[in-house]
Amino acid sequence: MNAQIKERPFTVTVGITAYNEEANIAYLIDSIVSQNQTNFNLKKIVVISDGSTDETGAIVHCIAQNNPLVRLVNYVARKGKAARLNELYARNESDIFIQFDADILLSDNNVISRMVEPFLQSDVISVAGYNKPLSGKSFFEKVTNATDLLWHEITKDYNNGDNIYSGSGCATALRRCFTASFRFPFGTIADQQELYFGVKKMNGRFHYAIDAVVYYRSPGNVKDFIVQATRALTEKSHIKSDYNCDRASYYFIPMTKKMRGIISAIAKDPFYTVCAIVLQVFLRIRAEQVISFDSQGLWKMVSSTKNLKK
Repeated sequence: MNAQIKERPFTVTVGITAYNEEANIAYLIDSIVSQNQTNFNLKKIVVISDGSTDETGAIVHCIAQNNPLVRLVNYVARKGKAARLNELYARNESDIFIQFDADILLSDNNVISRMVEPFLQSDVISVAGYNKPLSGKSFFEKVTNATDLLWHEITKDYNNGDNIYSGSGCATALRRCFTASFRFPFGTIADQQELYFGVKKMNGRFHYAIDAVVYYRSPGNVKDFIVQATRALTEKSHIKSDYNCDRASYYFIPMTKKMRGIISAIAKDPFYTVCAIVLQVFLRIRAEQVISFDSQGLWKMVSSTKNLKK
């Protein structure tokens, strides 16, 4: 690791792509504004409303009128997350660019500082936070939570966290040299995986900031779960760029590692972990039968994950 001495705090720009996120966008912006700027200076929060048909744009516009840090870019046409991220990358002038999905909340007031700290190592190009599900209220939501927590147990410390599964598309920080040169290809679906391969192409290091926790809500019904989980299972076949590497090796997890993760998860929550394993078997049977995105990179949206404050 190559440490660098910072004579000044990092400058940070936060970018948010939002499509029909009226239920949560104000809470997210508030949690960003409330961050303790111990090792960074927050320059701006840019929200792109990507063709929203609800009150997302109006809510952000109202916030921006009272907070000069907040900027709204409001589009009528929807182009998808990857296309809007390309616009945000092109606009970035800060040392660090942090992209947050609109349907998350920061767990405390030091999340951003924890994501920024690893950039003191000059070879770190990308830092991902730990996206953790909120406590489930229904039986099905508790099962879907257990599914995500099971996978977290398997992957969290594999290769010291530097693996393609730890890359969080919903909370990722990028060094300016990366945002200046990287662009998603048209129709990108697997944005966090494209990012991971892009970092490796630059011979950079990915860091998993497991203490930088952001919360999300798991799908609350079978239909939404199938749409969302099928997207995750099939997106690796939709990598657009040619990275001249053995991509399959990046997805490989040793069986011993999987078994240790399963045992650990069962020890913590035996009932819901077993339910989660059954659900995963069912999902893999259905995986090729459900299409949750199109050739332009537009995802089929789900609704049960949007209101984090309920």
